[in-house]
Amino acid sequence: MELVDLPLMEEEVKRMILEYEGEKVQSLMDFILCSLRGCLYKIVFKLLTNRLKEVMNSIISEQQSAFISGRNMLDSVLVANEVFEYVRRHNKRCFVLKFDYEKAYDLVEWGYILFMLCSFGFSEKWVHIGRGLKQGIFLPFFFLAAAEGLGVLIRKAVAYELFFGVKIVVGVPDIFLLQFADDILIMGDASI
Repeated sequence: MELVDLPLMEEEVKRMILEYEGEKVQSLMDFILCSLRGCLYKIVFKLLTNRLKEVMNSIISEQQSAFISGRNMLDSVLVANEVFEYVRRHNKRCFVLKFDYEKAYDLVEWGYILFMLCSFGFSEKWVHIGRGLKQGIFLPFFFLAAAEGLGVLIRKAVAYELFFGVKIVVGVPDIFLLQFADDILIMGDASI
């Protein structure tokens, strides 16, 4: 988590400012002070978001396919479809629980989000950032952090053999959890 806690570097800020205005400016001298002041919040937000993107893959499990660079929600849909087709074709018994977090961003408690951020190893700077944020800032990340808590519990239940996932291919881990944004599928062998 050291990367997200580093102070903003001058080159990083310059690059973001020039990217923010696209082709309009060639150097920082082309900015009018008022223009820079108006977009500073967005520039800092973009810098912090870029840093978060670099650590997201390491802290959010592979079962979550939304909002993370290099992952595609369609992959989870395709995996779920393959599981259902396999179960139907081989006349297997399985259970499927689908959860859809209604108004997910509105209902997550800040205390729980802060707990999850601490468990990921984020420093105090990040843990106390939430209260002053404009609506929409970091919300997808905060929701993924909250949803990851449920994922951890489900993975522990499988590790303790409280239930078993659906085995499709020998040598490949059983499929027991798929998360895509605010939708969660929990599936497992129902022959117990």
